Amino acid sequence: MKILEKLTQVLPELTKSEKRLAEYILNNPIDLVRYNSADQIAALNHCSRASLIRLTQKIGYSGFAEFKNEFNHEMLDHITPNSSTVLDYYATAITALQEIYDTDSFKKAISLLRQATMVYTAGSMHSHYSAKQLTFRLNRHKHPSSCIDYATSLPETPGLFQEGSILVIFSISGGFYSNTFLAPLQELQENRKFKTVLITMTNDTPYGKYADVTLTLPCVSRMCKDAIIDDAAIFFMAIEMIINRLDSDQKEA
Repeated sequence: MKILEKLTQVLPELTKSEKRLAEYILNNPIDLVRYNSADQIAALNHCSRASLIRLTQKIGYSGFAEFKNEFNHEMLDHITPNSSTVLDYYATAITALQEIYDTDSFKKAISLLRQATMVYTAGSMHSHYSAKQLTFRLNRHKHPSSCIDYATSLPETPGLFQEGSILVIFSISGGFYSNTFLAPLQELQENRKFKTVLITMTNDTPYGKYADVTLTLPCVSRMCKDAIIDDAAIFFMAIEMIINRLDSDQKEA
């Protein structure tokens, strides 16, 4: 029996906190694979680490490490050789992405980028590749941009404090699973003059408190609970939307 099936089967026997943890895993299996340690999962669900360990033991594991190791293998085994099935999820996400094109948030983000004298981009871990991609695409289309390699260097980037600078942050979770940018943004908040655009896939995020504009994109990995697929493709499509809109506005001007 698969882990998700085991969790569903034992739900009636669980304590309140264990049930909350089990339901979280059932509803967000990809998050368990991609982001979370035992402490993070427990904290997200306002439970103790001990509750999570007891839950894994109730379905036959010695502890969280063994549970997660087998869970990762099960998720990988679910990846289908039929690529059209995976592409269906991307197609659904792209349809949702198109609806963002005419939203006020997207128009405001484009307005800030169009007026920027310099665009700085940043992203944590895998999202750093999306930050680099936006910088590459902006530079190729004559919009000056630079990618910041580390969050700690935000306060040490002199150009960020010049008139007309914009910071674009890519983060799938928006800071729920990684607070890489949280401390630097908090430090800079009181005196910052640059505008910040957050591109994320999660609503009401910690980083959102420090963003002038937040673009919330569809999260394809959360749509597909039976396979590990990559959200970076959606970030890259959003980047192409941004470039297209900037170029269109420039031609019309």
